Amino acid sequence: MKTYDLIIIGGGRAANLANKVAKLGKKVALIEKSSLGGTCANRGCVPSKLLISYADVIRNIEESSRHYIKSNIEKIDKEKIFKENNDVRHLKEMLYIHPAISESLLPASINAIKKIESFNEKN
Repeated sequence: MKTYDLIIIGGGRAANLANKVAKLGKKVALIEKSSLGGTCANRGCVPSKLLISYADVIRNIEESSRHYIKSNIEKIDKEKIFKENNDVRHLKEMLYIHPAISESLLPASINAIKKIESFNEKN
């Protein structure tokens, strides 16, 4: 049976704690049923802010005449925008997400567990 100094359930912001504890030489289990990074990085804040940034670019182009700049939008490739927005790995590269979120960057003393069925012991 594996033993750990700390078990963290949820790979969102708690991944930062796992990283700090691992740097102290402790063995950590980080349990996350989905992608590390949590809701904000994978489905919430980060993806929605990327979509908002596209809307801001469109608005700036549409309002550019206020600054004596003549411009127009020839095409908006919505398919590519949504594909990019749904590519979580690309989002994490584009926007700074704490390194502890990426499994490949986790210290060896952190065991990232993708799913858990049950605990075996009472304690």
